[in-house]
Amino acid sequence: MTPVLQKQAAEAIRSLQEENDELRGEINNLNTRTNLVFKLYKQGAVSAENIETLHQQLKEKTVDELSVMEKAAEFHTVSDSLGFSLSENLQDDGTLDPLTRMLLEDT
Repeated sequence: MTPVLQKQAAEAIRSLQEENDELRGEINNLNTRTNLVFKLYKQGAVSAENIETLHQQLKEKTVDELSVMEKAAEFHTVSDSLGFSLSENLQDDGTLDPLTRMLLEDT
């Protein structure tokens, strides 16, 4: 094989490897999004009507953001299984000043 052909073949191989890596990343992102959407659906955090909308919204998220959202969904599952929940009621033990108490009660 001539040096010119070797150089062209090497460039083509590099280009194909880069494209392959990019496509693998997109597939991983798609799988992560899909798994996250269905995990949220199974938990009751998203309705069936909103699955497609949520999936489209997650397209704009980075891999890091998706992994954080996955961890949050896992913690939600764990907290439910252990019986923990976050209360929306103000938990005032008498240490809040009147202004802070008033602002928290308004929300």
